Amino acid sequence: MQQMRFKKKRFSNLSIIHKILNFYLFQGTTYIYSTFLRPLVLANEDNIDEQLNAMSNKASDSIAYYWQEALEYAQSRALEIFQYAASTKQAMVRTCE
Repeated sequence: MQQMRFKKKRFSNLSIIHKILNFYLFQGTTYIYSTFLRPLVLANEDNIDEQLNAMSNKASDSIAYYWQEALEYAQSRALEIFQYAASTKQAMVRTCE
């Protein structure tokens, strides 16, 4: 009976240590965020927003440019296909006559 109590107590002590470590680990990330990261972000918030907006605008411009290039390429290829089809049809009509 004495040994079972010891094992239970040991288990509960490990559980308490685990909870304490988890608490301090999560508190550590909160401390690092609130001490270092948050002030840095708040101090540079306008610059960060400006850079994000500039990147967003560049991405939009790039998408529009490449979409236009793709449309022009598809249009020229379609025109070439139609011209080829028309020329082969004319050639077939000439050979049949």
